[in-house]
Amino acid sequence: MKNILRKENIGFIAVQSLYQISFCVYSAFLVMYLQMNGFTNEQCGLAITLQYLTCLILQPLYGYITDTYLSCKRFLMLATAITIPAAFLLPMTVRIVPLAMLSIVIYACFYNSNETIIAAWVLLLRDQKPYINYEVTRGFASFFYAFFALGFGVLLQRFGTKVMFISYALLASALFLACIPIPEVACQNSKKLSRFAGGQSLSTLQVAKTLASNKPYMLFLASALCYQIGLKATKTFISNYVAVLGGAEQELGVLFFFSALIEFPALYLIGRMTRRYKVEYSYLMIQFALICNLLFLKFMPSMVGMTFAMIFSGVAYIGFLGVFMDFVKLKTPRQLNSSAISLGMALTNALGAILGAYFGGLIIDLWGLDFMTISCFITTALAFILFLPLLLCKDHTPTATQ
Repeated sequence: MKNILRKENIGFIAVQSLYQISFCVYSAFLVMYLQMNGFTNEQCGLAITLQYLTCLILQPLYGYITDTYLSCKRFLMLATAITIPAAFLLPMTVRIVPLAMLSIVIYACFYNSNETIIAAWVLLLRDQKPYINYEVTRGFASFFYAFFALGFGVLLQRFGTKVMFISYALLASALFLACIPIPEVACQNSKKLSRFAGGQSLSTLQVAKTLASNKPYMLFLASALCYQIGLKATKTFISNYVAVLGGAEQELGVLFFFSALIEFPALYLIGRMTRRYKVEYSYLMIQFALICNLLFLKFMPSMVGMTFAMIFSGVAYIGFLGVFMDFVKLKTPRQLNSSAISLGMALTNALGAILGAYFGGLIIDLWGLDFMTISCFITTALAFILFLPLLLCKDHTPTATQ
């Protein structure tokens, strides 16, 4: 903790915080915004599905690009700049459902993969500057997100949803500027760097084959996909749980506050647990947190129960991010870390969100919210079953040529 005031840590706190706060402004309230403009639960689920489908397709490509051609820093700055005009497309098209869906997809092309790009940038630079602390920088982002979400819910209730898009433009501009002073890391799979290191740059096919042959990595992705389906379904339709209890924007903001506030200590403690024991044990702990989230949603339908559910949801969300990054760093070649992170997040976070959001919305419209919650119990149990062999796996030391 004594190195937290080093300029790189301060820079990443700013970048992570501005990214998370801008997520709050646009994405966290997106379902509520669409519902207020006449979208059905199924249409809202489809909108989220399209966002993550875009991410599923593009994220592995972006990982390869940042490994081979364009540094994480430059990619992030370019993508952030493009999202500013893209965000304003939604209020211009929201009355025409197909155009609104298209505007969300355009925005997602340049925004939804950026958290993975930031994480890869932090982890790669940490190899050069070991005092960089991912858990603390990401934890501060959650802390600031918590208080911003609390205030932004009140702001929306007072001034209306028009402030969403103006706020996003200001925050994205600040994010662009915050990237400038942080050092960039050369692309690890670039031909120039590979020749200098005495190796060779891997093609897209070689990268895919190397990662596909990594059994611990692939088994973890299968389990994590089921985990993310349950998590994303409940997070996407949290406004439905609130509406059943008679709540609205302000109550939603309060719940986001508690969910994000717990993320800082949760990520820090899970990081310490991973370094002291096995990353597999940390994954087991966050699965337990997800089960607790579902138990409160199912059996304690009140604002107090919702508050506890969101606290456990925050642990499950941020804990997965920390576990995922540590697992990938340990189990895949450094040369391919960015590709492995991006591909893995696409096949777990993005694909899980696609299945969770779309089928979650469909299940709610057909059978109700309670049945969707039960379905999430099933996917979480499957995640645990698929995870069990990882506890028995021996340590796996990866190489780029395996």
